[in-house]
Amino acid sequence: MKKLLWAIAVMALFCGTAFAIGNATGSEVSQSGWTNTNQSAVSITTEGGNVSNVDLSTNTSTSRWAGAYGNITGNLVLGETGATSFMYTWTVSSADLGEVCVSQNAAPTWTSFAATTRAEVDTAFGFASGDDQAADFFTDSSVVLTVSGTTPITTTGATTLGSWQFGAGEFTGTPGESDLAFCANISQQATDYKGHAVDFELMFPATTGLTDVYYFYLELE
Repeated sequence: MKKLLWAIAVMALFCGTAFAIGNATGSEVSQSGWTNTNQSAVSITTEGGNVSNVDLSTNTSTSRWAGAYGNITGNLVLGETGATSFMYTWTVSSADLGEVCVSQNAAPTWTSFAATTRAEVDTAFGFASGDDQAADFFTDSSVVLTVSGTTPITTTGATTLGSWQFGAGEFTGTPGESDLAFCANISQQATDYKGHAVDFELMFPATTGLTDVYYFYLELE
């Protein structure tokens, strides 16, 4: 089974500047993958000359995508770099709080963040065929995500995941894996795929057969 390594980036405070996206601190609570080992294989008892009608069903885990979900805490602040006390703190309490992004890039340049396409995502991760390509579900034309003051998520690189809209953007014109970021809106205490109240849920590609490190970035508005 493919494993995914999580990396929690060093904290950068949101120093009262609108549209500032920065590194996010946090902790991984749990990590698991799906298997069908809890399913028993169907069997038949037969003999020569018999023909059996057998309708079969199973679920197969993707090796191309990983996901994350959880809660967000934080405020907009006015203070000095690295400070733990602030001149003023604005409590963020609206239903739509900003965006959470993940990327294999440990030091992205968010000012160059721009639209990408599902085809570029498939090319970067080598998804040449199959039912779980980015091309198969980045198809929601209603998605609008504004990250770092721009709207880089477009129809051809976005979809809806339950209560969240998410999609892909890039830092360069011809993106590789580390040139891409995957972002979702923060929706306070919405319902995740298990029916629990969380603030974000998103999916992102994984390199088949390898281990990836993804960094988390957070923008509070």
